Amino acid sequence: MGLHIILLALLYISTILGHNLCPSSRCGNMRVHYPFKLEHETPSASINCTYFNLRCDETSNTTIVNLPPAREFYVQKIDYTQQYIQLYDPGNCLTKRLFDLSFPMSSPFKTNYNNYTLYVCPLDIAMGSIPCLSNSTNITVVARGSFKDDKKCEPTRSGLLPVHQDNVFFLTWDSNGCVNCDDHDSGRWGAKIIGKIVTVALTLPGLIIMSLSCCSVFCFHIVRMMRGRYVVEAEAAAVLPSSTSGLDEWKIVGCTELVIVSESGQGCKNKMCSICLETYSEKEKVSVISKCGHCFHANCIHQWLGKNATCPVCRTSLL
Repeated sequence: MGLHIILLALLYISTILGHNLCPSSRCGNMRVHYPFKLEHETPSASINCTYFNLRCDETSNTTIVNLPPAREFYVQKIDYTQQYIQLYDPGNCLTKRLFDLSFPMSSPFKTNYNNYTLYVCPLDIAMGSIPCLSNSTNITVVARGSFKDDKKCEPTRSGLLPVHQDNVFFLTWDSNGCVNCDDHDSGRWGAKIIGKIVTVALTLPGLIIMSLSCCSVFCFHIVRMMRGRYVVEAEAAAVLPSSTSGLDEWKIVGCTELVIVSESGQGCKNKMCSICLETYSEKEKVSVISKCGHCFHANCIHQWLGKNATCPVCRTSLL
């Protein structure tokens, strides 16, 4: 009887602690939880945590964030572990919109910036244009730093913009250390703890009995297992390569840029990808590492930098 009362009390406490203090919801396939919440959600006033509002377009199941001044961007991904949010422009004119974007000093979001300049160029310039800013008589291109064809082109606008590529850019945030919501699981941290206590209380006696009954068998095999493990570890140590640490996705975008290979090969130090050993075709888009200028296929260098933090040709560190 006493055991039943204790179990009922623990389950009652678990229900109370499992109350939805910190909102957790979904917009389509995207999970939204601390430090983000949807506009209609109201966290418990007792937790005193700061949230960033998101909006869910129920028609398209798209998550939307509003950045100053009154600019809406679509959310492609939220990485709660590395604390970054990946955004894109639904109108496919990200560069133009970023020129109109301004983050106040008090903004919780941070990003990497670079100097970008817009150029109006004739149609024969062998560079990727911005379709939404181009027309039938000229094209608009964007460049970071100096531009080799600037004698043929006229600069129209320049400024510090978030580092971006392929209609995508990244923002990071700093967590304010909200203890009640740090597990990002709808405030059910208390319920999990109580659940674990109940599980241990019910299973511990059985585990003790099983341990005692298996002790003799375990002791008999332990020596053989230890010997086998030492042999395996010694052999594995001789063949395992040393582990390397690569770059995360937004750092890869920040240290590379897309260029189009011209007929003369301008813009690239090498005429073929040193990773897959395939020759570039004319007007093919390739990724250039900003620090050393070596070119690679975008997919090849993204996979490489995900595992390594150096240029595969000259080993220049990108950290």
